[in-house]
Amino acid sequence: MKSLPLACGALGACLIAAQAPAHTISLGSSLAETCYKLAKAKANDQSAIAQCTAALNEPGLMQSDRVATHVNRGIVLMLADRSTEAIRDFDTAVALDANEPEAYLNKGLTHLRTGNARAALPLATRALQLHTRRPAIAYYVRGLAAEDQGDVKSAYADLRRAAAIDPKWSEPLIELQRYRVR
Repeated sequence: MKSLPLACGALGACLIAAQAPAHTISLGSSLAETCYKLAKAKANDQSAIAQCTAALNEPGLMQSDRVATHVNRGIVLMLADRSTEAIRDFDTAVALDANEPEAYLNKGLTHLRTGNARAALPLATRALQLHTRRPAIAYYVRGLAAEDQGDVKSAYADLRRAAAIDPKWSEPLIELQRYRVR
């Protein structure tokens, strides 16, 4: 089973398709795999949410698949602008596995998308501490959150790290163009 981190763009929070999904792999149910694919495809309709919910209600779902499916349904909910429910799913994933970095990363993304940079910053930091599979996204989130809080020096450093980790990803480079170093 896989859980998927997404990235958000400049404080306006557009989602980035250029990032490949992180992988939390186990041999999971077909419904859980469907939920992963829906999150990866950026599905955001009621049908996608219902399919992810069905996966969570499937008997015998392994713990690791349950965690990943909560992350994936959270992503679908975030994309459907149902932030409160998305955060609830990320919190459930963390309650089931406090060491699941993608739950922290996506919860941070959700907070950043809704204008809560103060909450996003420590979540992105925690995702990095837990070795998220997408550190560039975590540094990017941290950079945008730090900038929003007025810490321009940290923002610049984190955006540079994001760009260095994933030089093919254009979003950090676009954000860095706004900076003038003296």
